[in-house]
Amino acid sequence: MSANGGKPSGGFFDSGVWKFLDERFQLGNLVDFLSHKEIPVSAHSQIWYYFGGVALFFFLEGRRRHATPLLTAPTAIGSQSLSSAPPLEVPPPPKVEPPPP
Repeated sequence: MSANGGKPSGGFFDSGVWKFLDERFQLGNLVDFLSHKEIPVSAHSQIWYYFGGVALFFFLEGRRRHATPLLTAPTAIGSQSLSSAPPLEVPPPPKVEPPPP
């Protein structure tokens, strides 16, 4: 990280994508702050990181599986859901004929 106002440098941080994101969301100071954080290391830290990642995965997977899809939510019309509604019939586009010569 460089000392140019909290803006990181090198690799991805010199790309146009990073410049766009930094201008839009002011991420430079956050990245600079997080780069100085230290992760405590002990004899069992790898186990906690492993189980933390596995727990997060199962939590997110469970939320995804049990979430109610939008298409089966009840509508204001009654107890009929959107997924049981008949499909919309879309008419074909009109034929456009070229102008006469």
